[in-house]
Amino acid sequence: MISKEQIYQRTNGGLDVFRLLWDDAARVIDAGDFSKSFKRRDERTGSCHLKKKQGKDGAYWVATDFGDDQTPRNCFDWVIREMHLQGFKEAVAWIVTRLNLDIDDIKPEVNKPEKIEVVPTDAPDKSVLLELRDGDQFTKHELEVFGDLVTQEVMEQLNWHPVVWVGTVKEGKCRRVYAGENYPIYARECFYKDGQGNQKSFYKIYKPLEHNKAFRFMIKGSMPGDYVHGLWELRQAYARYKEEQQRAFDSDAANEGKTLHFEKLPQAVMASGERDCANVRALGVWPIWLNSETADLSDWQEKEVMRCVDTLYNIPDTDATGIQRGTYHALRHPDIKTVWLPKWFQKYHDNRHRFRKDFKDYIDLTEQSQKEFNTLLDNALAATFWTRRVNKNDKEVYEVSSVSLLYFLGLEGFHKYRDPYSLQTQFVRVCGNVVKEVTPQDMSDFLVSWSQGQEEIPGYGDKMSAVQPIAIQNLIIDSPRCAPSALERVSRIDIDFNTFTPTKQYFAFRDCVVEVTADGIRKYDKRNSADLPVKFWEKDVIDHNFTPLPPMFEIQKKWNDVTEEFDWTIRLDDDIKCKLLGYMVNTSRLHWRKELEKPFDGLPLKDAASMRDSYRRSHLFRITSERLSEKENLEQQRCLVNKIFAMGYFCWGFKNELSNFAVLSMDWKIDEMGECNGGSGKSFFFDKALKQLLPFDSIDGKTDQKNNSFQFERVTSSTRLLLIDDAARDFSLESLFVKITGSFVVNPKGQKSYLIPFDRSPKIAITTNYVPRQFDGASDRRLLYMVSSDYYHSKGPGVADYHETRTIGDDFGGQALYGAGYAEEDWNRDFNLMMQALQFYMQNGPKGIKVQPPMDNIMLRSSRQVMADKFFEWAQDYFAPDSGHLDCLIERDAAAVDFRMKYNMKDITAQNFYKKLKAFAEYCTYIEELNPSIYCAPSKPGHIIKRRRNPDGTYGATTEWLYLKGNAVVLAKLREERERYEQNLEVIPEKPADPADKDKPF
Repeated sequence: MISKEQIYQRTNGGLDVFRLLWDDAARVIDAGDFSKSFKRRDERTGSCHLKKKQGKDGAYWVATDFGDDQTPRNCFDWVIREMHLQGFKEAVAWIVTRLNLDIDDIKPEVNKPEKIEVVPTDAPDKSVLLELRDGDQFTKHELEVFGDLVTQEVMEQLNWHPVVWVGTVKEGKCRRVYAGENYPIYARECFYKDGQGNQKSFYKIYKPLEHNKAFRFMIKGSMPGDYVHGLWELRQAYARYKEEQQRAFDSDAANEGKTLHFEKLPQAVMASGERDCANVRALGVWPIWLNSETADLSDWQEKEVMRCVDTLYNIPDTDATGIQRGTYHALRHPDIKTVWLPKWFQKYHDNRHRFRKDFKDYIDLTEQSQKEFNTLLDNALAATFWTRRVNKNDKEVYEVSSVSLLYFLGLEGFHKYRDPYSLQTQFVRVCGNVVKEVTPQDMSDFLVSWSQGQEEIPGYGDKMSAVQPIAIQNLIIDSPRCAPSALERVSRIDIDFNTFTPTKQYFAFRDCVVEVTADGIRKYDKRNSADLPVKFWEKDVIDHNFTPLPPMFEIQKKWNDVTEEFDWTIRLDDDIKCKLLGYMVNTSRLHWRKELEKPFDGLPLKDAASMRDSYRRSHLFRITSERLSEKENLEQQRCLVNKIFAMGYFCWGFKNELSNFAVLSMDWKIDEMGECNGGSGKSFFFDKALKQLLPFDSIDGKTDQKNNSFQFERVTSSTRLLLIDDAARDFSLESLFVKITGSFVVNPKGQKSYLIPFDRSPKIAITTNYVPRQFDGASDRRLLYMVSSDYYHSKGPGVADYHETRTIGDDFGGQALYGAGYAEEDWNRDFNLMMQALQFYMQNGPKGIKVQPPMDNIMLRSSRQVMADKFFEWAQDYFAPDSGHLDCLIERDAAAVDFRMKYNMKDITAQNFYKKLKAFAEYCTYIEELNPSIYCAPSKPGHIIKRRRNPDGTYGATTEWLYLKGNAVVLAKLREERERYEQNLEVIPEKPADPADKDKPF
């Protein structure tokens, strides 16, 4: 037990505790002027003072509130008062936990054997040897390790012995580990009878302060596989109790000729471990315990216990595994009463710096242990929810206990759940990590099927409920307390559906729960997932099994001094088996026509088509090619890495305000009119692929944003991906910015609108056939761009000159991905790809890295879109290479008037005209720059302001000018091409007149 002196030594006499209790106390303590007062509560002038005292526990400080009862109190008393704690023990736990003190912690450098020696021995290999201490007397410290209540008598009753040393044998040598003050060793002699009825025993050796928990226990001898600890001692205690009854009965002459009906012991307690059970015995009750927390209590073992006692209680641990096992035992053995320990003690650390969870942890903090223990037993309930009595006609009558019935339904996972954001209440059933929405009628139907032995015991699908007697089945069917309306009173439960942390993401599959971190992918089968702090809606459980696979890609980055950004490269297997990865590769082949088609230009059509198809099939999922330049290969690899980065971003529910964005998915290709035709498969990435893994919702991007306030009504706090599909040209990205970086407003029809906080709101994806009209800092911070090539395309009127129509299924033998015939191994590969993409994002995204795709074509499309067709047509003519309007000053108003007159566009403003002209300069290959800085006014960058020169040489009013600087290299090539074209023009001779045509009117 931690003493006052130890706390004072580690908290500056308690000053650190006062600093923790009251913010204003820190001001006085930091200044070191203890003559000043501080405020303990909301008051105008502080009325508390600190004073140092000397006591038997050393120097310590007291605080006195002269505005209250004026009583000086040390840090323990103030913690008890301010935090409303039970007493000194809990106050110590509060201080240790809040200040993160390691006073009594188990440490490998402290809690180690007194010595270790190796000696020769004749014992066989793997033998366990030990030496017990003469006299079997435990030291005070050894008893305290088991618990403050545990005495020498308790240890003797449970057959515990202090150990001098314990050793293991290997190759004729025994390695002896000696006990010490900080490393006590205990051995319990465990008795049993073999199949012939002979008394046998073995020793269970226990090292409670061993730093490595895996090495705490050893067995000397042979332990039966179904051994129940404490059952031997319970039988012996019951035998002694019967002897006492017999002696008392025989000593009473009035009992002559009568038969003695033996009473049983009142109760026994099943707890989870050695020290828990020692404390149970210290409180006057005989304990039993299984050899491990996951061991089962068989029916015959329960009967053996119940031969000795009237009531058997179970006290499970309060961690996830303990609750699961406690629930299982309660339902598997419905007559056992379960003691659920209170929650208040679970917030404090134990000596392994973990939160307390077991009976000893609880008893260690109680001030009136016996009273608290008795109260726990009095309030314990069994899963049996009916009572039996015999009426005056000597007939058995059964009645449903409402309290026990609701308790039983709670054990079976039935509860009320209120969504913390929408505030809507619904009935649910929690089975392990999965939560299913149910109705009161479902609960009523469950009771009937349970009584018929048709329901699984939660968490153990191979074990079914027991068939109940017909009388109980009739009771459940006929009792109004089992009707749906009565079952609406099931207990309320708070459920955290958060499936992610700042370092982890969890996914639920049919056979397991998968944990993904930056370092690895770990699979937990259903039984081993109970300890995971995560719950899933049943609809979000992926209806497939999962098996981790080796990495499918290797990504590297290298700084490029020329582009001043990272070049991303990716290595893939030559034989890509993951179909989703194959699709992503092909939608990243930006220069596929140069690779797949250009080498075959000029060949006969039939031969070219055959050779194109043959080459494509032999290079089906290749992200690089010898036929492409280094720059083009890097662009394609970057495009694929960008998709993997985006995929990983969506697979992680965690949101960081400093690096959160929406993904805007667009087409790479641009046609002559600046439009794109879609059909590239960009939506498939979201509404087919990611939809398989993530809670998903989508809305039509062509709907009227301003007049549809219910467009997000299906979004919940469980939605992880929101897709705005096929956004229109005028879709306002700015309207989403607040949803990307802030809370998300949901306005369901017929309900009150509510807010989903930022950290629980979905991540957003937008697909569109258009590009943003402008790129600026606000957009760049809130958007990750993603582009898809036109590798998948349609051939037809009004579209590009494609040789064929190619769909995603064409690359997979005509099979639709995620269709009815999609193989289980293909599902598994695709899920592995998504999780490996998540790992890639976890390794890079939190560092501020943002992998954007190649943006050249996107910027050109944006510029083309800003211009619109009429301005583009006018600018191509007005600023043609031979127009005389390049490399010279042009009065802006004169150019604008020319545009207005040609198209009768009188409403275009000077600002809009300049914006379009800037877009043209960015789009046009032979224009290097608009308004070079040497001509611009320092006060107005990007604009040329000069006075107009009149014909007579005088200067008139100030006006704005334009200067479009040509790219000399590009213009020279254009002139050469034009001259070559003109030189090669053929002179076509005039056709002689036909005399017969002279009478024709035309």
